[in-house]
Amino acid sequence: MATSVAEPSTEPSIGTGPDPARVAAHQRELREQGYTIMPRLIDDRQLAQLRAAIDARLAGKIGIDDNPDNYGETNLVAKAPIFRELAQQPLVLATVEGLLGDDCILSSCNQGSRKPGGAAQGLHRDMNIWGPSMPWLEVPIGVQVAWCVDEFTAENGATLIVPGSHARADASGDEPSIPAVAPAGSMILFDARTFHAGGANRSQALRRAVLCFYIRSWLKPQTDHKRSIEPALVQEASATMIRLLGFQRQSPVELADGRTPIVPAPGATWFYGETRTDAQ
Repeated sequence: MATSVAEPSTEPSIGTGPDPARVAAHQRELREQGYTIMPRLIDDRQLAQLRAAIDARLAGKIGIDDNPDNYGETNLVAKAPIFRELAQQPLVLATVEGLLGDDCILSSCNQGSRKPGGAAQGLHRDMNIWGPSMPWLEVPIGVQVAWCVDEFTAENGATLIVPGSHARADASGDEPSIPAVAPAGSMILFDARTFHAGGANRSQALRRAVLCFYIRSWLKPQTDHKRSIEPALVQEASATMIRLLGFQRQSPVELADGRTPIVPAPGATWFYGETRTDAQ
């Protein structure tokens, strides 16, 4: 089980390809145990920027969901460049694309920081966002990625995982779980079918984290990026970010007629692959 602290990552920065052997190893762990850990994948510069961005948002409390046990915030990719940079991390993307297809999209990128003294969540699968009609499936349809902005320990609320629960339709939230312990800067990936939960934070410090959820392209995302992202941001986004935000396949019924406005994106196409034009 990939629950122990490993040596620092030497993963190349964005712009170079990840090691195929590493990609295959993480995909194998996701398929076999329902989760995998990429230790210290976020470098020192990215981690400092990530912490500064989160702390600034928590200080301002604008758009923050202040719950008894945690701070939450949605749509972080629209709010600071560091969130968009890390959402495109090459090793993570290569790993999830191997399970979800190279047209997979970003369902959401949300803050999920556990407060000191906060209670644990109930164990659950990330399937209920599509409603009670979504059954357990034999293939992965989503991969959640927890960014460890701080060290994840059993004491401060590390994500709890039920290994192997992704592969059993009859798995339940009553089964024993383990904490996904990892150093700061790590990324913890788990199948959407895997039972998991935010752990209880029994420490005296906030345990900061971001949850970045990748899904198959045909699923409805949690965040409607095509209506929530500023047009100027879209114009500056990379081709990968354009695809992750859902612009690569746009429905022809979502016309730019003033009733269902769509933010224009460079290189966007319709569902069937035709190049999109706004002169409809």
